[in-house]
Amino acid sequence: MSNLGFIQTCIAATIAGISGLLFDGTQMPMVTIIAVMGIGSLASYYGLVRPLKNPASEP
Repeated sequence: MSNLGFIQTCIAATIAGISGLLFDGTQMPMVTIIAVMGIGSLASYYGLVRPLKNPASEP
């Protein structure tokens, strides 16, 4: 469980650094990062989570 917290903290620190480097006085760098991370989380969910089998369709 502690590995999950470590990975989450490392990703957050990396994203914060990237956001700071791209900051140009507008909200667009953060908006772009949020959009990219959202799309990435959806892609990883659909790529890693197996669909549940419907027990009603099996004999």
